[in-house]
Amino acid sequence: MVKKLYDRYSKNTINGKSNKSRNWVYSERPLNENQVRIHLEGTYRVADRVYTPKRNITLNKEVVTLKELNHIIRFAHISYGLYMGEHLSKGDIVINTKDGGKYTLESHKELQKNRENVKINTADVKNVTFELVKSVNDIEQV
Repeated sequence: MVKKLYDRYSKNTINGKSNKSRNWVYSERPLNENQVRIHLEGTYRVADRVYTPKRNITLNKEVVTLKELNHIIRFAHISYGLYMGEHLSKGDIVINTKDGGKYTLESHKELQKNRENVKINTADVKNVTFELVKSVNDIEQV
């Protein structure tokens, strides 16, 4: 399952959208008026170490599907070890909206088919939070 998720989410394109200029991992470039920057905030635990990766994604202000946003967010997480090793990291990735809504993604599962076409306006996303834990058994394998 780890390889399947890695193979799926490590691709830098989805539905014609691509990771131009590393905008899906981290960018401090000034935003254009048609862009939004979404900050990823949280922790990634590996054994007794806690990491707080500095990540953000820059997207055009537009309506996207949950499938597209899910892919882009997981792509950003792969850059610090998600889906590496033999065991899955466990935890939730939560897309928070400015109106108080949220979409929860389980890091150890693919997005459910019935949720793929949910529409989200990127301008309405407040941030993305996460709490991920990688098994102690994976440290030697990473």
